[in-house]
Amino acid sequence: MPLKLICFILCTLIASNLTGLLGEDIPLPAPQNISILSTNMKHFLMWSPVNVQGETVRYSVEFQGEYEREYANESWIPICECSLITVTVCNITEDISATVAYNLRVRADSGTQRSEWGTLNGFFIRNTSKS
Repeated sequence: MPLKLICFILCTLIASNLTGLLGEDIPLPAPQNISILSTNMKHFLMWSPVNVQGETVRYSVEFQGEYEREYANESWIPICECSLITVTVCNITEDISATVAYNLRVRADSGTQRSEWGTLNGFFIRNTSKS
């Protein structure tokens, strides 16, 4: 089985288990100031931290390409390398491999709290990378 497929399956299972554990409680603010740094075809999604006193905040990133919007019920794909991370930057280079318009979003988790998704304003197209 390809590594990307295994990673996708594991991320999906983790996300579904967390949803069951966390319920519908959504008191955390969504990540803000979401932006992309794209240079020499290396792409990094960045955002401002969500602060929770005395708690570790973890972030998860998902993308949606043209295929997911047009043919897969507007589904979102988790970026496994950026699932439940504690930093506010995610290398999305490997997942953003086609020259199509991508939506990107970030969510925060802390303890039993979960935020709404914060979404990048507008689409990202990888061929707009600066050299």
